Amino acid sequence: MTRSLLKLFTVCFLHLNIALSNKARLNNSLLYQPIMPLHLIAEVVEGGIMEVEDRIIPQTPAIIPTEVVVEGVDMAKMGGTIPIALRSHNASCVASLVIPFKSVITDLISPIKALRAAILLPQMLVIQTLCLLWLPLLIICSHGSPTSSLSSSPSMSEASDSVSSPTVTPASSTLPEAIHKDQPPSSSPAPRMTTRLMRGITRKKAIFDLSAVKISEPYTLKQALKDPNWIQAMDLEIAALHRNQTWDLVEQPPEVNLIGCKWVYKLKHKPDGSIERYKARLVAKGYNQTHGLDYFETFSPVVKAATIRIILTVALSFQWEIRQLDVHNAFLNGELEEQVYMSQPPGYLDTTFPTKVCRLKKALYGLKQAPRAWFQRLSSALIQWGFSNSRTDSSMFLYFGESTTLIVLVYVDDIIITGCSSTQISSLIAKLNSIFALRDLGQLSYFLGIEVSYHEGSMNLSQTKYVSDLLHRTGMFDTKPAITPGAVGKNLSKFDGDPMDEVTQYRSVVGALQYLTITRPDIAFAVNKACQFMQQPTSAHWLSVKRILRYLKGTMQDGLLLSPSTNLTIEGFSDADWGTQPDDRRSSSGYLVYLGGNLVSWSSTKQKVVSRSSAESEYRALALATAEIIWMQALLQELCVPIPAIPLLWYDNISAYHMAKNPVFHARTKHIEIDLHFIRDQVIRGKIQLHFVPTEDQSADILTKHLTSSRFLSLKSQLCIAPRPFHLRGDDKPKDPT
Repeated sequence: MTRSLLKLFTVCFLHLNIALSNKARLNNSLLYQPIMPLHLIAEVVEGGIMEVEDRIIPQTPAIIPTEVVVEGVDMAKMGGTIPIALRSHNASCVASLVIPFKSVITDLISPIKALRAAILLPQMLVIQTLCLLWLPLLIICSHGSPTSSLSSSPSMSEASDSVSSPTVTPASSTLPEAIHKDQPPSSSPAPRMTTRLMRGITRKKAIFDLSAVKISEPYTLKQALKDPNWIQAMDLEIAALHRNQTWDLVEQPPEVNLIGCKWVYKLKHKPDGSIERYKARLVAKGYNQTHGLDYFETFSPVVKAATIRIILTVALSFQWEIRQLDVHNAFLNGELEEQVYMSQPPGYLDTTFPTKVCRLKKALYGLKQAPRAWFQRLSSALIQWGFSNSRTDSSMFLYFGESTTLIVLVYVDDIIITGCSSTQISSLIAKLNSIFALRDLGQLSYFLGIEVSYHEGSMNLSQTKYVSDLLHRTGMFDTKPAITPGAVGKNLSKFDGDPMDEVTQYRSVVGALQYLTITRPDIAFAVNKACQFMQQPTSAHWLSVKRILRYLKGTMQDGLLLSPSTNLTIEGFSDADWGTQPDDRRSSSGYLVYLGGNLVSWSSTKQKVVSRSSAESEYRALALATAEIIWMQALLQELCVPIPAIPLLWYDNISAYHMAKNPVFHARTKHIEIDLHFIRDQVIRGKIQLHFVPTEDQSADILTKHLTSSRFLSLKSQLCIAPRPFHLRGDDKPKDPT
């Protein structure tokens, strides 16, 4: 009898579960499970919105069952009853309920529908209640005796004599007034629920998912004042400006150029895409400045991308510590030599002197001379501490002690410090922090939008987040990936396709792709071709850009791999594609330069002049690669890094090979005499060695033309490109050794 009852109850429960769960759906596509912990179900139901028969019923915490007590069960008869008590989060709301248990499923469904109509309990809640009943009934049946029920429960005869239809006894006024414990249960069917369709409401429901809401950056002060995070960011910016004594409030002199200012808001993200901080910047409207009146020189150097890759290779090879710094309000540290007047900041007008203006003493973001003033202030401090400015890269500063070497790389307000002594690095950071407001970001991990990952002593430089944001911005994130960034044999012309009505998007996307080539040499040629049509892009040019985006979709995790090396030799590859430009018949040239097996420099460009032969175009490309190798040698010599062998430069043109070896000039080489003298001079001095390489082994071929997929993938494997290392832990940033 026990097994039969258990089997019948399980079958009835499953049929009821299927019948009712088809009409009850939870928001956010929550999958319903028949047996779940009650506290988890209560959290889901209480915090969401449940849809029952096209009617939205907000959940009421007062009627969510959190405890079910079995008061009695008739094991002898199929038509017995199961009285239970529902107890909610609100202790004052307790309802008694009697559910008849019969062998017919339809008889079981009817009282449950009546119960739902009576107290507006959604069907899903009733199902969860039955889920809770199943477990104690299983325990009762497994013991084979009905005496295992609660001692305070009524007898079985009293339970069987109770009413045969569901009765609800409210303990508070929160339940409907039509139901009282002293009234007999109504035999009338439950009223039919009115749906929106019956009322003629056909508009689509708006169910909000707060997890999908993306925080946007405000464009105006009015929008920013609605968020306390942006208000706090503006307060911090104003406090920093006053602390730095950026300006004085004075009366506006007559006939001066008064410039305005505005707030610029930016969200700073972590590599995983989460928000790191809210940043508000007061920016001067420098476009209103007048040359010769309130500004003169504006140029400010930044470190070269090739210099960063070379220094990182050297640091990995010698196992040096690499630290990263961020300067707070860097431009505010620059001293102004010109007289610049600016209006008071919006939203922070001095009520005591509302008519006065700001006479700037320090540089401010937006001023044309601000980057130059900041760089001069930083370089003066470093030189005062014994550093010297590099001759090969003006944004690199070097310090050589008795047994200490320190290298500082500056890119506006982002600084990389490396050297052989961790103690000296920490001492330098402390000195910088005493003058400028710094943030010590620890070991290099995220620099200029480049994600740095470490694995087994190697370093991977990738721009995964940058690519993801670019694909989302262009609506290409869900597109089908492409194997190569360009179509074979397709030479774009300015006459291909129809002119684009809106060229801003094309220029913006191509500019973003150009920055992406810092770590992705495999797209250098395709991006260079797209850059040649910035002035008047057409639909055909936009299709080529979309092809690059499709390629990036499939290689989003790829990055540049830098590994330590015990032999820092220099090796280069140079190649050219003669007269392939259909509009002006100029040639394309490209080169790759390796240091210790790591790719540290590359270029894909269109030559400045028309070449009369393939040998001439190859020779011009050879001259560009030679110049890059000579510069790299000078940089390593300045770092006191020994070069074990003469650099090798490989090229695949026989005529260019003979021209470099032949000391005789003739009419065929008169017009490229300067390049001939330059390359021959370097060969004679022993700066480089020229060697011939077959075309099928020419790695630089990937930088001069579009290739087939097999050829492209073969050459790509020689570019030190590898997927970013995968880590099971959430943060792949190495721990600070200190």
